[in-house]
Amino acid sequence: MKQKEKRITIGLDLGERRHRFCALNQRGEVVEEGSLANDRSALARLTARYRGALAVMEAGAHSPWVSRYLKELGFEVIVSNPRKVRAIYQQERKSDQRDALMLARIGRMDRSLLYPVRHGSEEAQQDLLRIKLRDSLVRARVALINSVRFSLKSLGYKLSNASSQRFHKVAMENLPQEVRAMIAPSVQAVAELSARIAVLEREINVLAQTKYPQTTWLAQIPGVGSLTALYFVLKIEDPKRFNNVRDVGGENSSSN
Repeated sequence: MKQKEKRITIGLDLGERRHRFCALNQRGEVVEEGSLANDRSALARLTARYRGALAVMEAGAHSPWVSRYLKELGFEVIVSNPRKVRAIYQQERKSDQRDALMLARIGRMDRSLLYPVRHGSEEAQQDLLRIKLRDSLVRARVALINSVRFSLKSLGYKLSNASSQRFHKVAMENLPQEVRAMIAPSVQAVAELSARIAVLEREINVLAQTKYPQTTWLAQIPGVGSLTALYFVLKIEDPKRFNNVRDVGGENSSSN
C-alpha cells in the first residue's frame, strides 16, 4: 500500500538476518512497522512502498551496502553515529523495534542529533577489505606459531626466535621424527598462510602505488608504512567532506 503523504521517514535497525523498521508520516504517526529480511529484494519492496522516503540507520557492519543500495533506489539516507545517538535514547530495556522508532523520530525532528557519518564508496570499501583480510591472516599465523611454540615448550624443546615469515623454514630443525610429525600440519598451515600474506602484501603495495599515489606522502612520515598509509587514505577517501581536522578521528572510529 503506497502512502499519500509526500514525505515518509523510516527508521531502520539493522540486524544480521532481519532488519526492524518503523515508518512515520509527516505528522509523526506510525504508518507501518515490522521486519524484513536482510537482502536486496526485501529492501527493494520497502522502497517501492515508500518512494523517495528518508531512511535513518546507525553505522554498522551492514550500513555501507544497505545505505548505498537504498540511495540507488531513490531513498534519501542518513547514517547516524551510534555512540552519539544511543546516548539520546538508550534505555535499560533494549528493543530493536523501539530503536527503529526512535531513529525515525530523531531523523524527522532534527537531523543534526544523528551526527551523520558518510560511508566511502564500494570501490574504496573493497580495497580496504584487502588490508583487513591480510590482517586477519597475520593474526591467524601468529596464533598458529604460538600454539606450536607452546606445544614444543611443554615437551622440553625450544625453537629459535625466527621471524613469522621464516618460522615454517626453521620450526622442524633439530627435532625428533615423532615430534616433527606431530607439528607438521600446523607448520604447513603457517607456510600456506605466509605465502598468501606475501601475495596480498604485493597486491596492496601495487594498489597503493598505482591507484592511491597520495600514500607515498604519508609513508614518508617516520613509523608510517605503506599499509598504514593506504589504510588511512581509504578511510578518509575524500578530505573535503570534513569541515574540521578534528572530525577525522570521530569519522574513523564510527564508520566502516
